[in-house]
Amino acid sequence: MLLAPTLAALTITISDYSGAQLRSQTNGSDTALDVYTSPAASAVFGFKRSSLAFSYSVSFGLIDATREPTYVVMQQGGVVHSWWTRRLRLSTSVSGALGSQSYLGTPSQQLSVSEPDSGSGQNAAPEQQPAGDAASTFLPQREVVETFAARLSLGLSYSLSRRWSYSQNLGYDVSGGRGVSEDFLPLQRGPSAALSLSHQLTRRDTLVTTLDGRIIDVPSRDSRFVTIGAQETWQHRFAERTTGQLGAGLSYLRARPAADAPIDHSLYGVGSAAFGQGYALADRALLSLTLSSSLSTSYNPLTATVAQRLSGSAGVSWEKERLTLSASTYVTQTLPPNAPDAARSYGAGATAQYRLVDRVLLVFGARWSHQVVPETVLSEGDFSPDQWAIFAGIGLGLPPLVL
Repeated sequence: MLLAPTLAALTITISDYSGAQLRSQTNGSDTALDVYTSPAASAVFGFKRSSLAFSYSVSFGLIDATREPTYVVMQQGGVVHSWWTRRLRLSTSVSGALGSQSYLGTPSQQLSVSEPDSGSGQNAAPEQQPAGDAASTFLPQREVVETFAARLSLGLSYSLSRRWSYSQNLGYDVSGGRGVSEDFLPLQRGPSAALSLSHQLTRRDTLVTTLDGRIIDVPSRDSRFVTIGAQETWQHRFAERTTGQLGAGLSYLRARPAADAPIDHSLYGVGSAAFGQGYALADRALLSLTLSSSLSTSYNPLTATVAQRLSGSAGVSWEKERLTLSASTYVTQTLPPNAPDAARSYGAGATAQYRLVDRVLLVFGARWSHQVVPETVLSEGDFSPDQWAIFAGIGLGLPPLVL
């Protein structure tokens, strides 16, 4: 009775993505067919100055369905509570993933079936990160990967004035492999923190100062990595549809690879650059071009090291009415490139999405990647540096139910 007047609305959304992908296997000489379906649901309780959002999705898959089928299930879920005033916003979130999947993943983890939300986002459902993404540099050399991940996050943002704003995020992450996957994806855990101060210099220019830190503990290897970084980023809007940014900074690393290993202290340069250009074409078509690059330090669980990494990507998308075409390419290289544990990965992908009717989406696409990996992460048996997949599917979404 007392809560009823303060409850703004309960919004429930339900969707599903089902599809299939034909992909290469780790030996490079055979192909496999995976079929899957991924239902998802979210519920958002909206109040005057707060919201409570729940989300859950589960992906059922049959890996190598035509020859040696393996049944896999990947579950993801999250809870987000947000509270805000005119200047202040506080949020608390808990999210997790548990299950098994094809080592190349499925397109359903990045698909949005519903129409884009043009609202404020204050009542948005919690975001779900693709599961099994712990090894972003190297693909684990197993047909099926069993993983788990959990994250607790506390966020704060405050508008100090018309030109100044402040935000921070504190988190704790736990992730790793399960069963046989634990051998090459060991448990890793630790806290992280990020602080950001933004100053709008002019209508087109913004300076962002960022401080961040993270501790990664790997109990099975008795290793610990501590990183502390600082970066200054300049953001500029050249025109209505043209934006760019440029950032530079430093990152300090304190590494202990094993209990009896000497502690290593290193100082790395970090940076980022990005450029985006949009074009409004005839007949209400939109063309978007993006370029980005980054110099960063990151932990890779397959090599149990923190390395400096140089990455670059380019993408293009064309959208008109119900049809969207997009393509992208990327390259990643650890530094120094001639080190014994150096690795390189590059690839490309293309996707076509057609909205058949409202909340019914057809998806077709392909992706390819090439890896040069150190001998220490190669599994027993054959290994092919080239991996590819061709996929197709259909996404269905029910209209939001508002109570």
